[in-house]
Amino acid sequence: ELHMPAEGNTPIVDGDLIIDGLLKQDFRAGCLLVLGNLLAKHIVTTAQLQCAGDLEVSGTLFGNCTNYSTDVFGKTTAATAISAKEHYFCFYGGAAIATIVDVYGDTPNLDDATHSGTDMLAMDDVYDEEEAARLLKSVGSLLRTAEG
Repeated sequence: ELHMPAEGNTPIVDGDLIIDGLLKQDFRAGCLLVLGNLLAKHIVTTAQLQCAGDLEVSGTLFGNCTNYSTDVFGKTTAATAISAKEHYFCFYGGAAIATIVDVYGDTPNLDDATHSGTDMLAMDDVYDEEEAARLLKSVGSLLRTAEG
């Protein structure tokens, strides 16, 4: 896991960054700049994230802030991407994402969203990145199951 607290430094990774678990960037955390590929199980970001290579998220990519963006210059692959508060995703190298949830329904660059609104999210507060991180660690998803 990697947790980047608010008002923290801006790390620059000269190569690949592999995170076996959750990458969590708190609001106003330093920008994370990865000059290679970034691989993570889940990402919860409310800060600036830039990746010069490919971004591979085996689970959920959750962005929650209109002030910052996630910019990927290589290809992005993820099981799920969720934009809350119109978090801006820029997938310059293309994207292969199975489920895309645009909470507001009008986030720029998410014209290919598969769902909008909050109905399919298993969160009490879809704008709470702490809740998102807890759910991803405990159940591995932010999506409602067929049962619940």
